Amino acid sequence: MASHGEAVAAQSKLDGYDRPFDSGAGYDSEKKLFVGNLSWTVDDESIGAKFSDLHGKVLDAKVTFDKESGRSCGFGFVTYSNAEEVNEAIQNLDGVDFDGRQMRVNLAGDKSPLRTCEF
Repeated sequence: MASHGEAVAAQSKLDGYDRPFDSGAGYDSEKKLFVGNLSWTVDDESIGAKFSDLHGKVLDAKVTFDKESGRSCGFGFVTYSNAEEVNEAIQNLDGVDFDGRQMRVNLAGDKSPLRTCEF
């Protein structure tokens, strides 16, 4: 059986692999958006395209999926190259219809740290 220290180290490695933003992989929090109220049909490619259209350089766009069901959790994250693009995206896309749903767009740090899929 692994010691507590070994378990923590292993979890840290997995967290860095599965969630590069949370592991400090070089993305500043003021450049990362939380995007909520997404349709289940939205994927990484479509959210990236939506946020790239006239709103700056998207470095990364990820929709969160439930590991067991494979279904979208209805939220994701978009990272831009600078804070000005983030502010422009919030102003222009918060409340906008995307695939039949009004998106909620704000800084990722503005939301509670625990976001889970609830079906």
